[in-house]
Amino acid sequence: EGAMQVEIGQLEYQLPRITKLWTHLERQSGSGNVKGMGEKQIEIDKRLLKDKISQLRKKLRAVKTSRDQRRDQNRDKDGAPIAPTIALAGYTNAGKSSLMNALCGDDHARVQDELFHTLDPLTRRLNLPSGGNCRIVDTVGFIQKLPTQLVAAFRATLEEVAEANLVLHVIDISSELATAQMAAVDETLEVLLRERSEKDGSSTFEMPSQISVWNKLDNLSEDQRQDVEEAAKRINSSKNKSNKVFIVSARTGEGLNDLRKGLESVLAEKMLRRVELRVPFSESGKLIGEFRKVGVIEREEWDEENALIVALVPISMSERADVVSYYSNWVSYS
Repeated sequence: EGAMQVEIGQLEYQLPRITKLWTHLERQSGSGNVKGMGEKQIEIDKRLLKDKISQLRKKLRAVKTSRDQRRDQNRDKDGAPIAPTIALAGYTNAGKSSLMNALCGDDHARVQDELFHTLDPLTRRLNLPSGGNCRIVDTVGFIQKLPTQLVAAFRATLEEVAEANLVLHVIDISSELATAQMAAVDETLEVLLRERSEKDGSSTFEMPSQISVWNKLDNLSEDQRQDVEEAAKRINSSKNKSNKVFIVSARTGEGLNDLRKGLESVLAEKMLRRVELRVPFSESGKLIGEFRKVGVIEREEWDEENALIVALVPISMSERADVVSYYSNWVSYS
């Protein structure tokens, strides 16, 4: 989808400028319906460009329908997400794809040092330390002063960021322009989300929850590393709990375990609810399996007839009738 949007942007950019390509041919119109040679060629080229744009937009509509259907597969019958979603966002070449590969333990996300390499969002499953899992989405890298013709190419990325429960803002902390790049990403996201909100008819919009991941720790000298670690400690010790920082190296794996634990903690705080249940043996297996898939089981005990469970589960799941019916304030027997 992103590649098609970029191609449309290029064609729309060329459309009003095509007349300058034919200044070497005759531009004067003849009498009646007879036109000059250059005028005919311009009309042909414009028609070809418009036809190409029309074809691409038709394909885009089909791609959008398919993308919406895939996203709906991660929702329950009430429209709530079955598994939490984390979106990777950041400046181009900040190491988002490398971080995704390192976290998920595979190399499905192609790593390339080039602009807009990841145009279309790539989704993978991330296993959390407790045994639960979530969806993690790699998105396109942002740049400063994004050309207006390319704004539409970020639609798929924008929708993934807007739908995510948490955004990982990946920053190349070894870059001299790290501060400016952080600001550029935040500014671009705010502009795009505001425009999306206005198109939906809403007067207000809310930036998604995000934490910062300072990547490429392995590129720093010892002195630089010490300065970065002290800066991260100051931020993490502040009262603003939403402004959390993790320092990692996607290349060496340093800091990734702490990041996984941090992600699980933040997700649990933002979208999970603790439930205490007394479930008959005949139903416990099914529920426990669901809880392990999308949540965290903190305690699991048994009496003569029931499974006694304390778990963190998605809020929508905690409100399901079959879950509510087993609510119980039980006391541990151990």
